[in-house]
Parts: sequence; structure tokens; C-alpha cells
Amino acid sequence: MNNIAVKSTGDPLGNKSEEVRKRSWTASMAGLLRGAGPYLVLLLILPGGTLIAPLLWLHRHRHKRAEVMLRS
Repeated sequence: MNNIAVKSTGDPLGNKSEEVRKRSWTASMAGLLRGAGPYLVLLLILPGGTLIAPLLWLHRHRHKRAEVMLRS
């Protein structure tokens, strides 16, 4: 049996902070794509999609914009 010593890098977290940062970035990108996906498909497939997709997005998010306007 070989006993191999593992050299410590001095990082008490074992470089987990980098791993957490990558997971956070991946999760945020996945959420962005999940939310924007249908609009991107409309944009690419439909003729005039560059006009339809933003209008549909504005229509679907009108309640959120109204709440922001009322708070101001």
C-alpha cells in the first residue's frame, strides 16, 4: 500500500469559494436563459421578431412596471 501525502495549499476552504462562485454564476445564467428563452426563439424564428419579442415582454411584465411606478 502506498501512502501518498497530500500537500496543503493553505486555503482553509479547500478552494470552495471559487466553486461556489462558479455555481452562482451558472445558476444566474441558467435563470436568465430560462426567462429570456421564449423571447429569443420568437426573435430568431418569426419575421418581425425584433418587434414582437420586446412588445410581448413589455406586455407580460406590465404589472411589475406599474408597481415600480406607483412606489416612486
